[in-house]
Amino acid sequence: MDNQLSRRAFMRGAAVLSFGLALAPGRLVRAAARGPFSPNAVLRIDTDDHVSIIMPHADLGGGIYTGLAQILAEELDADWTTIRTEHLESLDAAFNHQQWGVIATGASTSINNQWQHFRTIGATARAMLVQAAADTWSVDASTLRTERSTVIDPASGHSLRYGELTSAAAMLEPPASTPLKHERDFKLVGQSLPRLDAATKSDGSAMFGIDVQLPDMLHAAIAHPPVFGAKLERFDASRAETMAGVRAVVAIPTGVAVVADTFWQAKRAKDALDIEWAEGAFAGVSSADLWRDYAALADQAGPRFESRGQVDFDAAARVVEGEMRFPFLAHAPMEPLNATARIDGDGCEIWASTQFQSIDAANIAQATGIAAGRLTIHTQWLGGSFGRRASPNGDFLVEAVQVAQGCGLPNPIKLTWQREDDIQGGFYRPMVLHRYKLGLDNDGLLQHWQHRVVGASISKGTAFESAFYV
Repeated sequence: MDNQLSRRAFMRGAAVLSFGLALAPGRLVRAAARGPFSPNAVLRIDTDDHVSIIMPHADLGGGIYTGLAQILAEELDADWTTIRTEHLESLDAAFNHQQWGVIATGASTSINNQWQHFRTIGATARAMLVQAAADTWSVDASTLRTERSTVIDPASGHSLRYGELTSAAAMLEPPASTPLKHERDFKLVGQSLPRLDAATKSDGSAMFGIDVQLPDMLHAAIAHPPVFGAKLERFDASRAETMAGVRAVVAIPTGVAVVADTFWQAKRAKDALDIEWAEGAFAGVSSADLWRDYAALADQAGPRFESRGQVDFDAAARVVEGEMRFPFLAHAPMEPLNATARIDGDGCEIWASTQFQSIDAANIAQATGIAAGRLTIHTQWLGGSFGRRASPNGDFLVEAVQVAQGCGLPNPIKLTWQREDDIQGGFYRPMVLHRYKLGLDNDGLLQHWQHRVVGASISKGTAFESAFYV
């Protein structure tokens, strides 16, 4: 389920709560004002027992919200029916990818890189709740056990729900270290549990980026160059500016955008623009040209990633040679690329289905001058991605902010790429040529193997260049 209370609203509320507490043997004397228990940025336990997890990764549809929640809830010993997840709205380093050091989702790493981290968060919170109960009952914490969001004293039969312990737990210092469960004791991890997003995605209430609706929101469509590397030479917006609903026409570094009351009005006016492009050096490049260049490179020895033994095809009973070619592939996720931006003074809010929040913020800051500290990205559900929403230059988010900045209107502006924009000028899975030569013995078994791969790096020139072969 989606919890509609934002992280920002929670922090405002938590700041004014009183955590006064009086303890007496055998019972908890509740403070006049009780509040949630939030031992860190990721986890919050409310007085009604609900456990909210602010997810550091985006869910592209693969179910990582449920998987990550299982990991944390396992160590917390939480009642699964109380678990809620929240989209990320923070650029705080507490939400960084554990290996990459930035807020990002990709390479199928979410479960692996948060496994130890989320277990530790859950175990630490559980230890603090147990200690709060022990203090309440004046007993040794080691004699207590937990089950389904409840701390139990087997000796006395006393029990307290986690929601009854939030104020007391909030007053404690987190332990320096906490032991984790043995896998034989797992009750949630490894089980097939109802997905936490099943209800909202089934009843249509789940908010994807393209579903965002804000008061006084306007829509933008953008005319992109017909060729990679092309530059805008001139444009005439006189016809478009007279069309119904049009509020502004804005030239940005990557094209010309029309802002209108509805997307269809913006799209029709965009199509009416008279634009001249300087197409540049790539205008004459074809796939045939690229395959010819790739084949020539395959004739050469390149960087060697793995080598074992000696390859001797003269000793082979049979030699098999061939090529496999994989063309450029558009990611084409179901939800078109989109982002909604609102400029407020020297700050900016963005609502977007994105998986690269830290990289997006850095790109926006560089392109628009809006400092990352003045930027809020409200992550939404992602309607598919296949990596497309992990854009190294933050393309569709940067454009949304540039349009909002350029038009000078106070309204939130939703920029939506048409499918054609992404197919013709987006990021592709790179074309790759594989050339192989195999040496077989008399039984047809592989004895010698030479394999050369030619392809463009997806990381060169990006923040991840050092992490991959290029």
